Amino acid sequence: MKRAVVSIAAGLLVVAVVSVIAYRLADRDSGLTAAEAAVIRENLFTIKDPAENASRLARYQDARAQCMAEAGFTVPVRHPVVSRLPRYDDRQGLPDRAFAQQWGFAVFTDKEIEDEEFSVADPTAVSTTESDAYYTAMFGSWRKDPEGGVVPKNALGGCAGKALQASNPIMYAMNELPPKAQQSYRAMNQQIVSDPKVVAAVGTWRKCMASNGYDVGDATYDSMAPWLESRKKVTESGTRTVRIQAFENEKPQTVTVPKYDAKSLAEATSFERAVAKVALDCSDAEGLDATIHKAWQIRQDLWLKKYSSELADGAKLELAAAASTR
Repeated sequence: MKRAVVSIAAGLLVVAVVSVIAYRLADRDSGLTAAEAAVIRENLFTIKDPAENASRLARYQDARAQCMAEAGFTVPVRHPVVSRLPRYDDRQGLPDRAFAQQWGFAVFTDKEIEDEEFSVADPTAVSTTESDAYYTAMFGSWRKDPEGGVVPKNALGGCAGKALQASNPIMYAMNELPPKAQQSYRAMNQQIVSDPKVVAAVGTWRKCMASNGYDVGDATYDSMAPWLESRKKVTESGTRTVRIQAFENEKPQTVTVPKYDAKSLAEATSFERAVAKVALDCSDAEGLDATIHKAWQIRQDLWLKKYSSELADGAKLELAAAASTR
């Protein structure tokens, strides 16, 4: 999945289209209020706005640094600027028309932006040269891997866990669920891909694509990048140096990233947008996206009906935090 937004310190995200009717069903079945059910769905099943991601990450870092300071340690705080990368979650289906017209599938079209943003440091990275006491304060329990890296034994321990609870209480509650619940959450995408109705819709979509000049073979809505990259090659023609404002509270960084041959990049991006248009036309004709969205919603409703009560406290904290900022 090329375009997934990763939740802070969790790496969990699934995207879906959610109707008001589904909200009300969840409310009635789980005992949650409408607002609590809505905020759980939004947090766990909806792609986040880049500005919201940057804000959450800043809050996480502030809370982590404050906790570590109380334990006697200094942790750098690096507030990221809002990402410029176009985002859609290909597990949820194809991008919408407006996105596809500008970015296609975000494979070649954002290559230069991606190089720039991926060239800067991870703002949540933890030094691997600190004392044992530092890591205990940061993670609670931890171990060293064979290469000397620090691996937390518990994602919710120490100052890192406290910071996650403060910045994203629903995701903190998510990590408190039993392993089976977390596994079923992460397995949803594979369940959708193998759903008989989705499989049938993908089959007719592929035939439509082939009849319009694009035989995608075994590729599907969530794996277009490898197929596109097998059809078009973007060649490098040296490097370029750019100045990037990666963090709000730091000076711009000078980074060196690949420079691409203008002709090959233009051909690849033009091809990508053309394929995306036909993919959407075929999806509309064969009902692919509608089938995917329905399958997602059914599984979301079942999962939330089973586990919403365990996430309710996180939802209350999330709503309270939102209310305090108004």
